[in-house]
Amino acid sequence: AAELPGHDVLLVYEQERAGAGVMASVGAAWAATLRAFVDSGGVVVVCDFTGSAWQVLNSSGLMTITGATNITGQTVTTVGTLDPVAADVPATYSAANGSNSYGTTETGVVVRATSGQPVVIHKVFANRGGADFYALPYDFYAWNADAAELLYRAVSYGFGFQPTVGAVSECVDMTGSTDAGTTPGGPYAGEYNATVAALVYAGFPASRIIELATPADATARYGEYDVLLFMEQERCTPDPAVWVSTVNALVANGGRVVATTSRAGTAAFVNGLGLFGSGSSAAAGAPYTIVPDGFWTGIVHPGYLNATDAWSWSGAGLQPLARDNDGDLTVWGYRVP
Repeated sequence: AAELPGHDVLLVYEQERAGAGVMASVGAAWAATLRAFVDSGGVVVVCDFTGSAWQVLNSSGLMTITGATNITGQTVTTVGTLDPVAADVPATYSAANGSNSYGTTETGVVVRATSGQPVVIHKVFANRGGADFYALPYDFYAWNADAAELLYRAVSYGFGFQPTVGAVSECVDMTGSTDAGTTPGGPYAGEYNATVAALVYAGFPASRIIELATPADATARYGEYDVLLFMEQERCTPDPAVWVSTVNALVANGGRVVATTSRAGTAAFVNGLGLFGSGSSAAAGAPYTIVPDGFWTGIVHPGYLNATDAWSWSGAGLQPLARDNDGDLTVWGYRVP
């Protein structure tokens, strides 16, 4: 705690001679210090040899790891190809002496063993520079001027420049859907088009919106967008394992994720990403109270529109922006301070 201030990275090098439980004790003793360090933008790198140093991550609460397996000499595969940790790393390579794979539910896997277990994990914390997320309670099938402005703020607030948005629709509702979005400029063919129309109505340039039909599109066009906008997911749940590498790389490099309307599908998806806290969603109950914040300047809470939801959510770095009468969040985010 005395040494870390003024430093950006804590490197724990391999601890092959540490006795059983020693590194777990170290992690427990350092827990509060390490969490404060990463929450203020610090980076923790733990190197391992034959399975001991990882206990620092587990017992400090920074990661959940159940055990390690020696994989010396095995061919491992780089799977997080967009992750900055993987820059210039070959597609496959031979695991060096003392290398391990890990039993864990952590996402953000950069390298995997032949068993499928993670070998290298890059976890982005909510308060780290760049980790940025907004959740809105609407599916934008129906919207008004304030809802449109709210969406505009969610994708652009605080950037200091006009971002480019990669728009991801519900998996069964691309632009050919027969669902009709409504007012004030509708109807529109499909909720995707309705959501895009709301952004454009609020003044966001249509030329800065990229349609991403699949996770493969998002991967192929990574670097072209600053924001991933996930539209309502009431009919399906995107697979977080497919998206997490792209999302992790985006927020680690200063990008943003925005999700509209929780519904069960979106809530399960955000839970699965493991980057933005955890919780559940339900129908929102009026009235809606805005939490004082510059984000709201000039607009009001849009109130109840189609399929308005509230989130019961928790996580370090969560910033409530509006609540319903039950105290649940209707608008919230994780934002760079």
